[in-house]
Amino acid sequence: MLGIDKYGQMYLAMIGAFGNPEAQSKICNENGISLVQWDEANAHYTAKMSDVSDMGQTAMALAKYMMPHNAPGAPKDDTPVDFIAIDVRLYVNENNVQMAEFINGDRHVILQYGVDNDPNDEFIANYVQGRVHMLVNDQSYSIYGGVERVELFRNNLIFHFDQEGKERMKRDTLTITFLISNTKYGYLERTLYHMYKDHPVLVLSKEKPSEIENWNGIEYDLTRGSFGFENGGIVNLRTNIGNLQETGKYNQSVAITFEKEGTSKELFEAFLNEMMAVMEADYESIISMIIIEDEKNELFLYTQLSERDFMERVNTALCYLPNLALGFSAEPDTEWVHYKACLQDYLDSRS
Repeated sequence: MLGIDKYGQMYLAMIGAFGNPEAQSKICNENGISLVQWDEANAHYTAKMSDVSDMGQTAMALAKYMMPHNAPGAPKDDTPVDFIAIDVRLYVNENNVQMAEFINGDRHVILQYGVDNDPNDEFIANYVQGRVHMLVNDQSYSIYGGVERVELFRNNLIFHFDQEGKERMKRDTLTITFLISNTKYGYLERTLYHMYKDHPVLVLSKEKPSEIENWNGIEYDLTRGSFGFENGGIVNLRTNIGNLQETGKYNQSVAITFEKEGTSKELFEAFLNEMMAVMEADYESIISMIIIEDEKNELFLYTQLSERDFMERVNTALCYLPNLALGFSAEPDTEWVHYKACLQDYLDSRS
């Protein structure tokens, strides 16, 4: 296993060459290791940084390599600079404010957007005007709006400042680099879409993440298949997730019922897109199947989240939608009995 210091010394160069195996192999060769050894170390240390029991020790040990100014004894300088975020947090807080936080030690960018603002608030109506509030490191570098273009790519986010933003941030652009899962990227894309929809400055990458990914040493394949019932119902299910049951992480089954009366196909599709983006981020929950019938639709999930965290995610997913008549039921299902039965029906329908 590659030592943490050697890994840290190579990190910036390897992340800069992400998506270019030839360039990464060259960097590895120059450092006397193979690309396979790097991939093994990267999976190991990424998993450690995501492990709550690690208490942030791995992230702290690597911070000096990811951001040189974080080395012991370096003077504190809050001037905005390009940086690598080792933590990306997306959530809606208790004040119904959408938050997007990109963090590496003292370096951070915090975006805030009011989901449900008071129309009678004169400050919000006359000054905020639906603009995103951006804070870089401290209040000295904060502004409503201030951008003329925001570009989201698979591994970085680039803010292009307008004249007011340039004067406040003391620079023309700011780039945040990150290494996140495909599903977390989908959550980030969804979050930024909502935050900037009132002021269309967001430019999204045309490259869409794959539905198949190895993340933290686990293979995730979220491709789907479908089959029909005799009564006209349709089952849409993830056909290649059986290995996730074997991990022992997804032992809780949750069913969510979407009553169709008074709604529309478009509303259900919006609901489904929100649920997929938010609930499946970092594979903390998996939507195993969707059953579509005349009077109702049902989503079935397996989750490793606590009940509290699960419902907080649900509330985040629903915050941009009108009130919906939803029903919830949950039960332990370590063997994935219901999913396996539907998967067998799917396989039988194809034979």
